[in-house]
Amino acid sequence: MRKIQILLLANRELYNSVQFSYDKYVGCPINSVRILSDLGYDEIILLNVSRYSPNALDYEFLSRVVRASTVPISFGGGGTSLSTVKNLFRVGFDKVFVNSYKDLSIDELTKISSLSGMQSLGLCINYSHLRGFKIVDKIDNHGNLSFGSKTIHEELLEIIDLPIGEVLFQNVDLDGTLKGVDSTFLNFISNKKLPFQVLLSGGVVFSDYANLELNDFISLAHGSSGIYIGNLRSVLPNI
Repeated sequence: MRKIQILLLANRELYNSVQFSYDKYVGCPINSVRILSDLGYDEIILLNVSRYSPNALDYEFLSRVVRASTVPISFGGGGTSLSTVKNLFRVGFDKVFVNSYKDLSIDELTKISSLSGMQSLGLCINYSHLRGFKIVDKIDNHGNLSFGSKTIHEELLEIIDLPIGEVLFQNVDLDGTLKGVDSTFLNFISNKKLPFQVLLSGGVVFSDYANLELNDFISLAHGSSGIYIGNLRSVLPNI
């Protein structure tokens, strides 16, 4: 069972989110990545949540973050063009998550997979259980979420044949709440035969590992539970 930590990056700083509202500073990316590596996490995912300049990536700084990690490290957000994805691989990221497969053509996704391997390419899908498993269509500069008509069940049918190795499903309702993973969606996805690995995020706590039955192709990704300790939510990488 892989133990994975998600870190939210905005302008060289890390933030925590609650239902996709990023308002609590939690530390330096370089130091946090170094500490999490030492604590024994299997993988770190760095998600770019900069709202005003999401595509203005500082590759020199990102290369320093990568060098601080002794475990596989992935990047998501800002990877919305073929050249951006290639640059992220050049600075050392092991995997890149694209926000939507519509940002890159199937030909471009195939080209990335052929260059770096299918395992190096992931897809990030944000959804709301409370809205009938609707997919987040857009996040504006103020953090407001817009939902389309498509459900996550319909989305699965469209991505099933894409050349991707992993899909990160993030429940926006549970994000940062520490209420436990979305067990309804977990049960649904567990019964599907999918050609890619599945990551579930949103509300994940460490007790989920003991309380839930996880298939070999499903892993959990921590956010708040990996950086907060105690009722006062003191900031300290946890394991």
